[in-house]
Amino acid sequence: MADEKPSEFQEAYKRLTKYMTDYGWPIFLRHANDVNINAFIAHAFPLVHMLEDAGISITGARPVQDCIRELVGGKRVLEVGCREGFFLKFLKDHGAQVMGSTVGYSERMRKFKNQNPFGIPIVLSRAEDTGNQKEMVDFKPDMILSFGLLDTARWREKEANSTAWRKLPVPFSKLLRSVGRLTTKQTKVYVMPAIDKSAVYTYDSLLRRRKLVDHRRFAVPNSYTWNFMDPHYETHRFRVRKRRK
Repeated sequence: MADEKPSEFQEAYKRLTKYMTDYGWPIFLRHANDVNINAFIAHAFPLVHMLEDAGISITGARPVQDCIRELVGGKRVLEVGCREGFFLKFLKDHGAQVMGSTVGYSERMRKFKNQNPFGIPIVLSRAEDTGNQKEMVDFKPDMILSFGLLDTARWREKEANSTAWRKLPVPFSKLLRSVGRLTTKQTKVYVMPAIDKSAVYTYDSLLRRRKLVDHRRFAVPNSYTWNFMDPHYETHRFRVRKRRK
């Protein structure tokens, strides 16, 4: 895989980053103590992948907001690990119905959700328990997003159980099953771990596990495709298959 961005991807990423920056700063200035503007703008990278996957180009003269509305307008979008819900507000303002989950690990996060200035339903839940939450099951998402989460979950497990972390990542397989409980055959799932070369979850190690995932069957109601986005600007697809009866 090449390390350089394709020029078309570069142009799309540049346009989207500028658009999201212009959108985000007024909101960030109103909630400066609670919202991380950089974490929000970092969503531009996986969002370009999602637009490309849907066959929507933002490199021409068409307004960026129209492209995003075409992608998410009228769809139910769930973000696993949504933090304050800034990105979900962005999608909501472009026509999506949204819901998020987060672990609520800090006083700052708890304070923010109690105030809930964005009016977004956020469920306190670990990522691996997402599929057990009634609110999310009833939500019936068309899209499930998880960006920059897997490494965090992996490190938590390492700290909790230093003798087991070298085995097959339990949070990874649990997340496959948990998210799978919320899917239909039409659900789109997009996952992007943190871009960090020192992280326990490296992209190469995850891609090596794709064959393992492809040959296993999981306790999920439907088979579904896990779209895995890497820092080399490519999308890889894991086929998560349900168990035979």
